[in-house]
Amino acid sequence: MYKKGLIVVIITLLLTIAVGSYGFAQDDELVVGLANDALYLDPHQQNETTTNMLCKHIYDSLVNHTADMEIVPSLAKSWERNSDTEWVFYLEEGVKFHNGNEFTASDFKYSVDRIRDTIIASHVANIEEVTVVDDYTLKIETVKPYAVLLRDLQKIMIVDEEYAEKVGDEKLNMEPVGTGPYELVEWIKSDHITMVANEDYWDGAPEIKKVTFRPITNNATRTAALLSGDVDLINDVSVRDAERIASNDDLTLIEKPSLRLIYLHVDGWREKSPTIDLESNPMQDLRVRQAIYYGINVDEIVEFTMNGHAYPADQYVPSTLLGYVDGIERYHHDPEKAKELLAEAGYPDGFTVTLDAPNDRYVNDAEVAQAIASQLSKIGINVELNLMPKSVFFDYVRPGDKSSLVMSGWSATTGDSGRMYEVFLVTRDKYEGLGGSNRGHYTNDDFDQAVIASNNTASLKERDQHLQEATQIAFDDLALIPLYYQEDLMAKKSYVEFTPRVDNAVFAFEMSINK
Repeated sequence: MYKKGLIVVIITLLLTIAVGSYGFAQDDELVVGLANDALYLDPHQQNETTTNMLCKHIYDSLVNHTADMEIVPSLAKSWERNSDTEWVFYLEEGVKFHNGNEFTASDFKYSVDRIRDTIIASHVANIEEVTVVDDYTLKIETVKPYAVLLRDLQKIMIVDEEYAEKVGDEKLNMEPVGTGPYELVEWIKSDHITMVANEDYWDGAPEIKKVTFRPITNNATRTAALLSGDVDLINDVSVRDAERIASNDDLTLIEKPSLRLIYLHVDGWREKSPTIDLESNPMQDLRVRQAIYYGINVDEIVEFTMNGHAYPADQYVPSTLLGYVDGIERYHHDPEKAKELLAEAGYPDGFTVTLDAPNDRYVNDAEVAQAIASQLSKIGINVELNLMPKSVFFDYVRPGDKSSLVMSGWSATTGDSGRMYEVFLVTRDKYEGLGGSNRGHYTNDDFDQAVIASNNTASLKERDQHLQEATQIAFDDLALIPLYYQEDLMAKKSYVEFTPRVDNAVFAFEMSINK
């Protein structure tokens, strides 16, 4: 097994040695071209899709979810619910971290406590206390009855307490140690992440013995790498390349409706907004937020900018998830209505606002932002674009101090709208662990109480009712403007065996190569 702790200057040599010692054949190796890189390999420092996906190769959670979102055991082999607020979990025995340390219940407790002081504190906000009963048994007490604890637990990746305390955050990030199916060999930021199979993995060693993830942010370059054979699989296929790939007999194009919503976050609850050229903030007026929605032609964006590989959104989660409200209708493009609303609100000449958006995170994100700016200019709103790479974007927009209008995305991988609301729309700085990324400074006490009530029930039916109430309130306020759901597009060489997931994750431990 690969041993960690060697100095960085010999990592490249170590990679060569590791590959040789494992005796990898070509059929055991996989190269994946990703649209972007991880932000961290410390799993507690960011809640971002690519980061989470890559960390899941290195770390385990108490439970996981399958490709179809079904909760299944992981480091917790079983559990029972003693009351509405008390859960007991029985852990796998004999599990080792990559450094040889044994995994015990205290490592989970440590991980929960560590997360409480990070930006993903909402993952554990509903956990009142973790009690270590013995090395392989733990008790979780929730703040109140909480129906979706297991969904939260699959987000909590477990670090080695002894190692994390010894090396500190910086080294843990660059030299991560988990119990997962792969061990890190090398991370050269913006170039590649190489991992090797954990041959002693408690749940069986993965078939792919070596995997290299290459961040290739340029769409055309990523497609070219697949066509040339430099990579075996790519994600976030450019919608412009989909037809070309589909017609290639050596390749398989994978098309799957996504959970990912692309939306606008509107700063409508502050007297002064930082990038608007007026003394007072016009977006405080609901009619202005409605005008923005009416001014955007989502159908045109889907057809032309996304080349048909997206689905107009009527609200914040698809109809299959908790929190969806039957009967809500999206605003259809009506520029004349938009102009009327602006005039009624006292802004017949419009105003200027900056739109913050990523240029390498979502499919055609920069092009979509440009289309929105062009469309809004036709109703009198002048949009100045501030496009930035995702490595800068999320830290820039999260506090909400610099932003008036943000285009971003969210994938409801917990199976309902609750986590999205907790993170983005609950009033900032009012409830511990909630509202940390409320970029629009939205505040509505009725909304807050509906979300909190959804977290205080052991019944999924009741949770759904509370989340539907929250959805209706947020939509009526246009706290977020829903645009469209992406269609997940991936492409692979025909010899790669891979079943696509609802959450769009690319896990090497779920793949095999059949040449």
